[in-house]
Amino acid sequence: MLAATDVKGLLALPPPALKADGEHWDESSSVDVVEATRLADQMIRDGAGAIGLCGTTGECATLLWNEKVELYGDVIDAVAGRVPVWCGTTALGTREVVRQMRAAKELGAAAAFVGLPLWQTPTMDNAVQFFADLGEAVPDLPIMVYANRFFFKFDFPVEFWSGIVAKAPTVIAAKVGFPLTREHLDAAGHQVNFMTGEGTIGMHYRLAPETVTAAWATSAAMGPEPWVAFLDAAARQDTGEAEQVCRCPYRILPISISTTFSARRPGSTRPGTRTAGRRVLPTTTCPTVGAPSPTPTARRGPRCARSTCERPEEATVATEAHEKIVADLAKDIDRTDLSTLVFDLSKYQVYSPESATVVFTYITGQLGVVFWNLEPGQENDYHMHPTTEHLHVVVAGEVEYSLGDLDPIILKPGQAVMVPEQVPNAIRNVGTTPASYFAVTSPGDYQKVLVERPR
Repeated sequence: MLAATDVKGLLALPPPALKADGEHWDESSSVDVVEATRLADQMIRDGAGAIGLCGTTGECATLLWNEKVELYGDVIDAVAGRVPVWCGTTALGTREVVRQMRAAKELGAAAAFVGLPLWQTPTMDNAVQFFADLGEAVPDLPIMVYANRFFFKFDFPVEFWSGIVAKAPTVIAAKVGFPLTREHLDAAGHQVNFMTGEGTIGMHYRLAPETVTAAWATSAAMGPEPWVAFLDAAARQDTGEAEQVCRCPYRILPISISTTFSARRPGSTRPGTRTAGRRVLPTTTCPTVGAPSPTPTARRGPRCARSTCERPEEATVATEAHEKIVADLAKDIDRTDLSTLVFDLSKYQVYSPESATVVFTYITGQLGVVFWNLEPGQENDYHMHPTTEHLHVVVAGEVEYSLGDLDPIILKPGQAVMVPEQVPNAIRNVGTTPASYFAVTSPGDYQKVLVERPR
């Protein structure tokens, strides 16, 4: 039975490929299991350390039980013990989750990953007891907590993880979808392996590199090589190479979501499944069928070595961000040491003639604060954040600010912009002197997604 120390490498979470007509409401066998098993095999050969099936890209809630059984059984057989297979068993109540966990165990699953029942927001005691009950009912199947606070409407605070250690010994991992802090890591001790992924792995690595032994990625369907390279470097404690691959919390995120589609369908990762660089995945079954067709964009990390890694013709490649990251200064502010909480802003105004420079200022608490420093002509690319709000405050220079579909405006020191989630924005230094602004990020799953500028 797996333990937290056994959780290593990349957990690839590919959306199951659907048959061509798989989205119609009367389809009772929508999954293309031949393609699903082929893709799992290819990702393992390309370096994935585990395969995860049926997560929150839609299928955990919308596939029929017979479809899950077929998918789980065929993929587990195809994997043939080469890596662990984690099966999603999220459902609306404890009894159904137990039934699915027992069935997954019989099919050969190495572990289950489970989110809180999507019915009512649980209390702290409810949430902890739910996982304690699962451990009692299926004591021989390890559990990963699907800790996505956006989907499961629960913050997964430090007290929750203390409760897990006290009452739920079969919980060995967490798929992190909340602002991870040292307090979470300390509360869980060695029992829980916190797995960050798209949009959060860089922050986790800079916070506690010794705890980064694994990661999750839906985008592994487009090729796991960037993730494998990062985790290999982290395992060797090669910080330079790890930073080169990762560069910033959102660099290992080859998916870029259409702002039009995401505004209509908040939180959906469906566009990414349609723009896979490794292959075009037929869309995952989603709770809402008949939504407007997306017009996605895509970008990739390091190019795959395999000749089969081709972008689909319909995908538009957005310009990749090229900012320089300065992460070390974030360690200077320690909320447990009052003497560090008063500081000079100029310390974080670090410039480079080669590229925009992002200086991490405070990333270990419930807020994220970074400084963006721009030489004349440099910019923060046109982008949006799917689930987090931002406050931008100009402290030096003169910048051109683009916000949504408004005409660009000129901002000077002392002016600020509040940016809601999913609203595209960009900042360019249009002056003749260096410019700086600081960004305060609300708690949430940090992702930076490049989008096309309005034409």
